[in-house]
Amino acid sequence: MESKKFNCKMEDLPVIAGFAIQSLETDKADFIDYSPVYDGDFIPDAKTKQKECSELVKQEDVLKRQKKVTQEINISLKSLRNDINKTEGYLLLGANQLDISVADFGLADIRLNISKNNVEGVCSDIQSLVVKLKRNEAILTAKGMKTALLDALTAKGEKLDKLNLNQNDFKNKRSRTASDNIKIFNELWDILNMILDGGRSLYRTTDKVKYKE
Repeated sequence: MESKKFNCKMEDLPVIAGFAIQSLETDKADFIDYSPVYDGDFIPDAKTKQKECSELVKQEDVLKRQKKVTQEINISLKSLRNDINKTEGYLLLGANQLDISVADFGLADIRLNISKNNVEGVCSDIQSLVVKLKRNEAILTAKGMKTALLDALTAKGEKLDKLNLNQNDFKNKRSRTASDNIKIFNELWDILNMILDGGRSLYRTTDKVKYKE
């Protein structure tokens, strides 16, 4: 893994670089007169790298949001167990009248996928379960099953599907490795030092205010 070249916090570096790039733009003529390395694409490239690092800093917020989604998924899965238990009770009460066996409703698969945190599997199994329940709804309603239970199963399945999509999206946003991030921040640090070195060389004895900046 590449080592950090800088001592400040990673989230502070893009801010510091932003101030330096702004100062460079203000005194662009002085810098270009001093050295052609500050001409051409230097400033646009510096801005691009600064923006890239700023976006990477936001990944910390993405991580927090991802954790929140994970918590919501866990709560939804736990709540779903209670609905499955109730459903099983009604299936057992109407077992002799159903068009398939209780085992073929897939409750065991749902429980297994909940235990394994297999959200995709749970969502698929819930969709299949709801179809089978609706097909036998008249029988199960006679045994006491309420429409609210079917609605709850459908809603929780749809919610889990959305949460799972969000979680996968967050994972993709955090796909860069720590080593890649450090490399990019080191590149910004090198650009920052080029600006600071140029400024010190230009203003050390000619402009104390700019030199202090």
